This record gives sequence, structure tokens and C-alpha cells, in this order.
Amino acid sequence: MNQETTLQRIKELIDNGDMLLKLFNMEVTEYNEGIASVRMKVRDSHLNAANICHGGVVFSLADVAFALASNSYGNVALALDMSISYLKAVRSGTILTARCSECKRSRRIGTYLIEVKDASGDLVALLKATAFIKETPHFND
Repeated sequence: MNQETTLQRIKELIDNGDMLLKLFNMEVTEYNEGIASVRMKVRDSHLNAANICHGGVVFSLADVAFALASNSYGNVALALDMSISYLKAVRSGTILTARCSECKRSRRIGTYLIEVKDASGDLVALLKATAFIKETPHFND
């Protein structure tokens, strides 16, 4: 299978099978080998007791971008670790975009940087993630 077909099938797998993406109404805006961007609008249901966006929502958006980028080559990739720094509070109505880019990839390990920004381009959160790349392909054809 060629890489373009692999990318399309992985995107479809995430679009149709990732329930969090649907629950949070996320949209994939960029997708290629080792790179992915995902966008969502923060709703009132995403707010914590301090009336700002719950950190778990920001983390989840970044995690979906990470899943797309790390799985983009066709083999199953699973998170080994992710660390996050929250840099700016986010209110309801804010559009957030998480962009994940691959820093380095070997046969079994990939490292990634994820930036979460608001619509004005301000950095909301910064994440570093490591993926374990299995020998198992997503598709057997």
C-alpha cells in the first residue's frame, strides 16, 4: 500500500473510530507523515470549577493530534509518555488547535512536540510525547 493510501486510511480510522474526537467535536485540519493538526471549539461543558477550560480537554486535543502523527506511517504506535505545560487559561468559545510534529523517529520509538494555540496564535500549552512503534501494521493488505 502506498503512503498516500495509508495516510487516508489512518485518518478514516481515527475519524470513524475515535470517540473522543466525536465527543469533543474535533476536526482534523492537517495530516501527513509525522505531522497532524486538530482543532476544536471550547464549550461550556469543557469548563472546570474555575470557569476555564479543563486541562484534560486541552490534553485530549493534543493527544488526538499525537495519535494521528505517530500512527501516520501505518504501524500501530502507542504513547509511552506525554508531559504538558499549561501556559494560558482558556475560556468558553475559544478555538484551539493542537499541532503535533515529529522530532525523531527510529524503528521502535518516535518523539513528538505538540503545540496547542488559540485562534490569535497564543501558545496555550506545550507537550512532549514519546511513542512506542509496534511491528503490527494497522492494515494487512
